[in-house]
Amino acid sequence: MKIWRAEDYDDQGNLRARKGMWCVLLLLSHPWWLLAFDMSLEHGQGRVLSAIYPTQEGLYAALACSVSVFVFLFVYPFRQSVPRLMAAAYTLVLTDCVVMMVRIGIQVYLTAGEFDELLWLSLFFLTLGCLVELWPDERNRDTYYSVMAMEDGETEKRDAGSSE
Repeated sequence: MKIWRAEDYDDQGNLRARKGMWCVLLLLSHPWWLLAFDMSLEHGQGRVLSAIYPTQEGLYAALACSVSVFVFLFVYPFRQSVPRLMAAAYTLVLTDCVVMMVRIGIQVYLTAGEFDELLWLSLFFLTLGCLVELWPDERNRDTYYSVMAMEDGETEKRDAGSSE
């Protein structure tokens, strides 16, 4: 495990998430805020949501996938207490990003040469940027999985001490 700077840790000694992670979570929750925006417009005149999610099934699938963002946001403050849940939430958000990337990649392929091709290309590159930020590099592994590894090490020490 790499030694990080003192300002990279919070008051409880946990490694903080990168600042870009909060932007990623906002972007990955876009089905929810687009739905709220569309519902706020009078007479349902919003066209952005229907352009990105032309079918109800696609919208429901996107809403279900992005629930992992809210699970992550709920668990993050308690990550020291529930390290396995934090690791699972991070893995779910990473999986959500990959699923969105595949879906948008398929949509880019299907809309090649049409009028909304640039919309899908921009969404593709935004999601790619999210995936780069979420990628389990050394910092993300230390932030979301190291507490779990330390907990396993303490359990092994206790088990070794009780067997003697």
